[in-house]
Amino acid sequence: MGAMSALHRVLTARNPGIPTVQLEFPYLDSYKVQEQCGPGVVDLTAPGSGGAFELEAHFADGGRAAAAFTEVPSNPLLRTADLSRISGILAREEVPLIIDDTIATAVNVEPFRFAAAVTTSLTKLFSGVGDVAAGSVVLNPASPFYEELKVGLPVEESASPLFARDAIVLERNSRHFAERVEATNENALELVDWLRTRPEVASLWHPSLTCRSFYDAIKRPEGGYGGLFSLELHGGERAAAAFYDALEISKGPSLGTNFSLVSPYTLLAHYRELDWAARRGAPANLIRVWTGLEEPEDLQERYLMAFEAARGA
Repeated sequence: MGAMSALHRVLTARNPGIPTVQLEFPYLDSYKVQEQCGPGVVDLTAPGSGGAFELEAHFADGGRAAAAFTEVPSNPLLRTADLSRISGILAREEVPLIIDDTIATAVNVEPFRFAAAVTTSLTKLFSGVGDVAAGSVVLNPASPFYEELKVGLPVEESASPLFARDAIVLERNSRHFAERVEATNENALELVDWLRTRPEVASLWHPSLTCRSFYDAIKRPEGGYGGLFSLELHGGERAAAAFYDALEISKGPSLGTNFSLVSPYTLLAHYRELDWAARRGAPANLIRVWTGLEEPEDLQERYLMAFEAARGA
């Protein structure tokens, strides 16, 4: 979050008193940085609509924006905003678009088609091991905001530079980054296609299913849909709890590791604001799954045992 926070400080400092706008339901801390630091945030989340209509209405009503933030895809609902239309609106209003590509990664998508800057949590898939924390901001040299941001960001970075030994570990971990992305793409897509056939699954979120046309607009020709998906089961809280407890996958709130991870994301991230999250499309019983490098057939066996537990709940 340090990279995103640093960029947020630079963007709000150049527009004192003007809030940022958030497009699509984001990762908790991305939203809280905007909400609690600086002049606040205007939430333009509109489940599945792409956000262009809401953004246009915001400006038509006299609203302003220091910057617009979005994720490709969003976490945990794996939705993508209508970046083709949104980028045109923002260009007209002279507002920079900031895209976080942590989940998709630059292996799968081309964020600089639309973004003035791209933030990435290098802690996640870029590292893959979970033993180092780092983040990056990459500026688009073709953006009209490039020169201004290039001046402001080094000042922020100098206050909290990356520890040298962390950089060494990060470089070592990242040597097979592209190959790991491609493997998790394939593993997750195979699992998602299989889960679509399971009667226990009530809802399933993955960029191959969710706002796919908007995701495809930023996807590289050879890119995939990433290793993260979320699901909701029939049977409510009891079924979800039984499934989660029985699923023989490591439990944890992170993602991007070489091994699979599962978490009851909405309960962990939004326990005190479940109604707020539900209005934005994230049900309380949502289970978020990161797909690692295990064999899909092995993972399917683990899911089958967990489904059996859910049916008996």
